[in-house]
Amino acid sequence: MFLGLAFRIGQDALTSGRPTGLLLLASELLVVVLTLARRKAGTIDRRWRTRLIAGVSIIGPFLLPANRGIVSSGLYRLVRHPIYLGYLFTHGAFLVANPSWWNLAALATADVALLVRSAYEEETLRQDPVYARYATRVRWRVVPGVF
Repeated sequence: MFLGLAFRIGQDALTSGRPTGLLLLASELLVVVLTLARRKAGTIDRRWRTRLIAGVSIIGPFLLPANRGIVSSGLYRLVRHPIYLGYLFTHGAFLVANPSWWNLAALATADVALLVRSAYEEETLRQDPVYARYATRVRWRVVPGVF
């Protein structure tokens, strides 16, 4: 999937001269790298609804909600899922650079599913008392002041 995305964005950058797609490509490459380097999960949510929402929210590698350890430094001091916030930023930027009803519908569907997925992840992570305490300290799940 990533190679197909990379090919399409690379072609667009060469023909249009617009580098905006290359920024999206860089962010998606980071997702691939972080996915390959992720920690082993201690707990994984394998319910059918969680699998469905993970599949719908997929713009990158397929991952089920899992507890791979608690990170509470850096951006994690502001929101509990900063990677999802990054997705929202890059998807918004992509939409501004490539406005179409199709792109709006596809990204809106994926992003709503992503936010629902974050709620499912919270259910899995809150089983860990360390995460439960962290969640009381960091109020916002994805977007500060909103969600």
